[in-house]
Amino acid sequence: MDTARPTNVRVVPDLDDELLRAIDRLEALLASLAVWEMDAEVGLPAPFADRKALCVLQAVGDVVRPTQGRGGQQLVTGRLPRRGWTGRLLPLRFVPIADAPLATLEHAMQVLTVQRAYPSLNAAVDQFAAVLGEPPLALVSCLSRTVSLLTLPWDDDVYKLWGSVAAYPAKCDTELSRSEQQAYGRVVRRIGQLWSYRPRVSRQRA
Repeated sequence: MDTARPTNVRVVPDLDDELLRAIDRLEALLASLAVWEMDAEVGLPAPFADRKALCVLQAVGDVVRPTQGRGGQQLVTGRLPRRGWTGRLLPLRFVPIADAPLATLEHAMQVLTVQRAYPSLNAAVDQFAAVLGEPPLALVSCLSRTVSLLTLPWDDDVYKLWGSVAAYPAKCDTELSRSEQQAYGRVVRRIGQLWSYRPRVSRQRA
C-alpha cells in the first residue's frame, strides 16, 4: 500500500466547538484589521493588507467547520477512531487543506509576534484587544495555537493512520489495529501539547 503523504491533506482533531471558537475569534480580529485599514487609510503589512489573511482564514474555516462535532452529520470520511472506541475519545480526520493558505496564516502569526515593528498594525491590534478586554498577546497566542494545530507535521504515526484511512476510503469511522491504536495515542498526545482539550462527558459515551 502506498502511504506517501497526499498533497494538501492535514490531520485535524475534532475539538467540538473549541477550534471553531478560536477560528471565529481570529476572523473577528482580521475583520477588525480590514476595517481599520479602510477607515484609517493606513497600510498594513503583508499578509494583512487588502484582507488577504482574512480571506485565507475564512477559506480554511469553511473546510474545517464540517469536521467538528462528532454527534453531527459526518461530511468528511476517514474519521478516527470508530464508534465504540474505549480509549481516549478525540476523533481525527484527514482534511483537504491546501499548503499555501496555511503558509499565509503562518506568515500572519510571525508578523503578529513582532507587531510593534509595524505601528499601524500594532495600533489596530491594541484597539481590538481593548474592546475584548484582554491583552494583545492572548490574540497572538490564539493564532499560534490554531495554526500549529492545523499544520501538525506528518510523522510515522500520522503516516500509519493515513494508511488505515486510505485502505477504506468509503468508510466514515475507521477501525484501528493494535499498532494503529498506539500510533493514534501518540498523535493525540502531540495534539495535547498544542491544545489543552477536555472532551464533554456526553461525547465520551457517543
